[in-house]
Amino acid sequence: MTFSEFAGVLYTFLGDDMTTADFTKALLMSVTDEEVKPLLKEISPNTYKSYFNGHRSLSGISRRLIGHLELEQFADFLKAQSEWVKEDIGNTLDRIDASNDVGIFNCHIACANIFHEIILEACLAKRRSPSQAHKH
Repeated sequence: MTFSEFAGVLYTFLGDDMTTADFTKALLMSVTDEEVKPLLKEISPNTYKSYFNGHRSLSGISRRLIGHLELEQFADFLKAQSEWVKEDIGNTLDRIDASNDVGIFNCHIACANIFHEIILEACLAKRRSPSQAHKH
């Protein structure tokens, strides 16, 4: 699952009146410790919007985030959501990938694990050079 897909699912149920840029920033802030938050505050709204829309990869930033993840903090946030929100998030994530097996009672843990996998995969992804990016 890509960050864009994951963020889109969560935004549908948790985005309220936030812009996609603000939501993406809040999402990344919710999963990281205090040490990395100044870096996240410096990122432009356009960059956050590009992360959300899938026009920009998390590969660059993920290398700086991976050592500062607070997955329990993110899980606690999701655990506090209503049952219908957790059920809807789970159903939507399961439609994208049935192996997720997300339900009301494990939504917070499953989403934290999915988020961790997304950041880890982005961290391990080989960055394309500008010349490679133009070939695609």
